[in-house]
Amino acid sequence: MVEDTRKTHRIACCYGVIFLSWASTYLYAPTLPTFAASLGMSNAAVGLITSGFGLMQALLRAPLGILSDRLGKRRVLVNLSMLAAFACPLAMAIWPVPGSLILFRFLSGITAAAWPILTVLVSSYFDDSQ
Repeated sequence: MVEDTRKTHRIACCYGVIFLSWASTYLYAPTLPTFAASLGMSNAAVGLITSGFGLMQALLRAPLGILSDRLGKRRVLVNLSMLAAFACPLAMAIWPVPGSLILFRFLSGITAAAWPILTVLVSSYFDDSQ
């Protein structure tokens, strides 16, 4: 009975993390290029900001998945990606200068790169029959 409660709690926490992760990653994304342009950034810099997230996601997704499988430390990697999910937008808000916007938008791609790890972590809380 206690184990079922723990499992239910873990699953609920994972779903909460998923929601907060996507919210912290995508809520500001539509306005970021306009904001960057209003700071006087060049079109090339705005393009870097716009594409940096996807580039990091593409470059890190497979290596992070392999690392996760080898280390067996999914929860640690998910926690690090959630730290990036919340720290990067906060850093962009605190330091709204071109270099920091580019850097932190690139680093926020770590969150999306860790998405498969989170999916595997959630599925590990269910029995094989489920």
